Amino acid sequence: MPARIHGILVTYHRPDALAAMVEQLAEIGLATLTVVDNGPSPESKEAAHKAAARVPTTYIEMSENTGPAGGYERGMGSVLETADAEDWMLVLDDDRLTGSTETAVALRDFAVRLVEGGERLGAVGQMGSRFDPRLGRLHRLPDEELVGAVKVDYVAGGQMLMIRVAAAREVGVFDADLFFAFDDLDYCLRLARAGYSIYVHGSSGIEARERFGRLGTVGRVERRGSPWRRYYSVRNHILIMRRYTTWPSAVFVTLAHLFGRPVRELTRRQPGRLALISASTRGCVDAWRGRLGRTMEPGPGAN
Repeated sequence: MPARIHGILVTYHRPDALAAMVEQLAEIGLATLTVVDNGPSPESKEAAHKAAARVPTTYIEMSENTGPAGGYERGMGSVLETADAEDWMLVLDDDRLTGSTETAVALRDFAVRLVEGGERLGAVGQMGSRFDPRLGRLHRLPDEELVGAVKVDYVAGGQMLMIRVAAAREVGVFDADLFFAFDDLDYCLRLARAGYSIYVHGSSGIEARERFGRLGTVGRVERRGSPWRRYYSVRNHILIMRRYTTWPSAVFVTLAHLFGRPVRELTRRQPGRLALISASTRGCVDAWRGRLGRTMEPGPGAN
């Protein structure tokens, strides 16, 4: 019997997006689906239960918004209660499926081959990056490197991050204290610290870049500039630097968030720049104070 794939999907106040997503997930070869709802509603519950007719589905209603990190913590904990060591957990959100209907099974088979070849494998994915611990930056893989098995430091949750159950039983689940942003990076770096490797499947990565027009040299994707997103990304970025790199590197990244980026935004007269700068400053302070969890309220669709 092949290793099973257990999907874990976190959603928050997006019943229509959830309904569209579970419709796709019924076709990708999941053995089970766990939906963690950070903003329960009758519409979301109905959407999740529609999947149950085609995939065994567990719907978990959270009593409060725990963010993607808290949702994955709860979902992984639920799956780990019954999953076999050779099974895999696929991290998903309610946005879109970045792979085709065949990608999840292709990644599972790719991962199994690596394990059978003796690799101490923690996770695989469709696309990944390399982490520079000195500057705290993630570096995109060039197209020409996406051939066969490619070792990386990080696979984003939106890039079909698939985690080995045996590895998760050793290193634990996502850190709910991060709430939002870089929770997947934190997990990948924790796997690496425990001696596990992370790989991407080169052909799946090329397929994804072709599908979304990302082949070749591309510019940096600008994220939505809301203060709450800025706050969590800055806070968690610094926390990760403190956890996994050196003290001077963590200080360097903090200074970049406190002064470098704000100066650029002031110079360019970016809309809402004062609120963004204030959020950055608060994120820096809370990162060094150790103030974690949900400390700033996000808007709908945060997961």
